[in-house]
Amino acid sequence: MKKILFLLILLPLVNAYVIYVNTSTPDYENSKILLNELFDSREIFFNDTYVKIVFNNIYYKPLVNSTVNIDNLTINLDSGVLEYVIPIKENITINGKSYKLLKKKNSEVIYKGEEKEITTKYEFKFLNKSIKVELISLDGNSVTIKLDNKSVILYKKEPKIIDNLVIEFCNYTKLLNSYSFTFKVSPIIILKRGEEFPMDKRFLVEDIKDNKIILKLKDKFNGSISINGKRYSIKKIKNSILKIRILYSKDFPLNESEYIDNNFFIFNHSLYYKDKEIKENKIIYLGEINPGLGLDVNDDIILIGGPVVNPYTKLLIKMNLILNISNTYPGDDKGLIIKIKNPQNPNHYIYILAGSNRVGTKKAINYFVNNYNGENEVLVK
Repeated sequence: MKKILFLLILLPLVNAYVIYVNTSTPDYENSKILLNELFDSREIFFNDTYVKIVFNNIYYKPLVNSTVNIDNLTINLDSGVLEYVIPIKENITINGKSYKLLKKKNSEVIYKGEEKEITTKYEFKFLNKSIKVELISLDGNSVTIKLDNKSVILYKKEPKIIDNLVIEFCNYTKLLNSYSFTFKVSPIIILKRGEEFPMDKRFLVEDIKDNKIILKLKDKFNGSISINGKRYSIKKIKNSILKIRILYSKDFPLNESEYIDNNFFIFNHSLYYKDKEIKENKIIYLGEINPGLGLDVNDDIILIGGPVVNPYTKLLIKMNLILNISNTYPGDDKGLIIKIKNPQNPNHYIYILAGSNRVGTKKAINYFVNNYNGENEVLVK
């Protein structure tokens, strides 16, 4: 008997689906278009010492008014105004870069960017600025540097803010008559109310209050945005319900035991999903279980493929509930979507997505995802 993959996922506020698809045929690869739309997933990529997991999480919520709150985002879907709130903390990370708080005022916050250690004999450049060493004190505890035609004295281990840079004189070495100087340099990020947000120039600093930085997107929100390592996508679906997808990735070292989420964990240098070790790159749709429930389930069912590859489609044809799907019907490269009441549970529907060939089945899947509005039958050309 051909292997059938059975997926069961409960989705809040919308119909849940049970999907039957034959994993030994190309229909399973095509069905991933549908699976990606309906189900959370974890895509796995192995490296020598770590595993990267791409998290794909889908949420549904009612659209009570035009405003949506997700994580630190507030989005008005009518006006397209998006606000992003960043708590003012000692250390923050924006788009993969780390910053350390230096100073906070009512209308201004100053952060120090990533620090870089530089060793030079005389001159070095940092962020297009030229820094020259002019003098060193007799005791070696201070140096005089020149930055943008300004001479500044730096004392050892005492960082100083100069022209949007933090510069620290660390040490020096002397070999015969030659000196070598070591500095630590980092950029200064000044956040001011009403000005552009320098860490992400898509935003303006709308306000600084209540220990928070409130940013406003310059352009209108167009349905999706990437912020701080996460991709947010929002769209309205039937009955004023919002579908929210959050996509992000994270690396996990294989030498540290750790519970990740949803029955994924690392143990003994291996990644597991439930009780099975994962040894290769793959995508896992959450909620996969063995077949066995048949048509008697309390959810809507989606059957992918015609009677040759899907025994449940074949069963419905034998019961004379749907017309025979064959090489000639619905026709070459044509797809078909059929909706019928479940004969074993009339409170739910069965959706058949099939075609006369693989191309037709894929067209039916694509139409179901992007255009289907609940019709009893749709011929997809």
